[in-house]
Order: sequence, then C-alpha cells, then structure tokens
Amino acid sequence: MKRRANVFLEEVALAMAFVAVIIGVGLTDFAPTHSVRYWSFVGIILGVVSTFLGTVALHRQDKIWKETWHLARQQVLHWAGVLVIFLSVFYLLHAGRLNYEGAGLVLGLFLGFATFSDGVCRKDWRFALLGVGTTLAALTASLVETFIWPLLLIFIVIGGLIIVVSHRRAKKKTHSAKTG
Repeated sequence: MKRRANVFLEEVALAMAFVAVIIGVGLTDFAPTHSVRYWSFVGIILGVVSTFLGTVALHRQDKIWKETWHLARQQVLHWAGVLVIFLSVFYLLHAGRLNYEGAGLVLGLFLGFATFSDGVCRKDWRFALLGVGTTLAALTASLVETFIWPLLLIFIVIGGLIIVVSHRRAKKKTHSAKTG
C-alpha cells in the first residue's frame, strides 16, 4: 500500500510540473513580460519536484542516508547551475540584448534541457520525458502562433505514455512480488 501511495505522489508531482510548463508556455506567448519571472518560479518548482522524486526512489530502494545526502547535494548543485543561467538571461534581458518573449523562450528551452539532463542523471525516465516535453512546448510556442492545440496534443501524448508505462511497471512489480 505504501508503494502505491508513493507512486500516486510521484504522478501528482509530475502532473503538477506538466501543468506548470503548459502555463509557462502560454504565458510566454500571451504576456511575455510576466513569463520571465514565471519560468524562474517553475525552475524552482522543478528542482523541488526532482529532489522529492529522487528521495522517494532512494527510500523505496531502502538506500541509506548517505545516498540521500549525495542526491540532495547533487540536486542543489544542478539546480543552482540552472539558477545561474536564469540570472544570466535576466542580465541579458535588462541589458537590452533580449526582449521578453525571447527571454521567456530561452528560459523554457533551457529548463527543458535542465529537466531532461536531471532525469537522465537520476535515471528517471519520466523526468527526462518531462524535459523533452518542455523543450518541445517551448519550440512549439516559438514556431506556431496559435500553439495551444499542438502543445496540448504533445502533452496529452507524453502524459499518457507516462501513465501507461508507470502502471505497467507497477503491475509487473506487484505480479513479480506475488509470484516471487
């Protein structure tokens, strides 16, 4: 039962991250001056969600606190690097080298890369897929003026893949635990 509760919490955290990314892309298109701050907020949220998912995965594997501390340190360094890049984009924005729409798109693209690389490093395919989705969403927003329908389709497909694969893996683990 505890395993099922953890999987539910993980899926809720990922769903919230998906929703935050969708809102960010919409905000970048409709209100670019507000999107820069919003993407920074989403970066912090993704860092917290990533650390939470990594910690839950370690506890599920009965890892000791040493591994948990190592993960926390790794996450702080990774997301602090993201923050430095975000601050650099803000500097370019205020120096007049970027406009608000461009800054929002750059932040969205970089956040997609940071999320993908975090997922790859932690071996969390769902977070890596979220990074791919974030990148595709930012690209879609930059290429298509009325982007909401292609964006929605991308996220429905990615969200559906995450749910289907998560449930299949959970069933396999439950079935192997019962037979094993």
